[in-house]
Amino acid sequence: MKCNNIFLSIPVQGIRVKENIYLHIVKEISRYGHFVNNTVMLPPKYEDTHKFDPREVYSVLIKQLHDANFFIAEISSPSLGVGFEIASAIFYRKPVLLLYDVSLESKVSLMIKGIDPAFAEIKSYQIEEDITLILKRFLRNE
Repeated sequence: MKCNNIFLSIPVQGIRVKENIYLHIVKEISRYGHFVNNTVMLPPKYEDTHKFDPREVYSVLIKQLHDANFFIAEISSPSLGVGFEIASAIFYRKPVLLLYDVSLESKVSLMIKGIDPAFAEIKSYQIEEDITLILKRFLRNE
């Protein structure tokens, strides 16, 4: 199996209710022999994001997204940045997987839920094991 470059989209500021899930996703991606190319936004590194230059963040993240083979986003928390990255991934024709906690479904944007399945897989989960199975299926369809 080829080692793929995967862009993981998560909220950088504001509500970050799923940090344990973000880290679980990274662990599972690594377990399948792939890597996440934008780990600077993961705990504990993201705590210094107020020091980042917004234009630099934009250029670096867009380049990483463009270079990625796959795009995965955790969408349980509303985030304008994550929405922008989803639209960019679709524009760049990346395989897109969107994950959300079923208990937070009411927080997921209707615009995001309405994305045509031809452009993105949208999957809900209840527990970490659900994410493991979803990622396994998504990454094996490369």
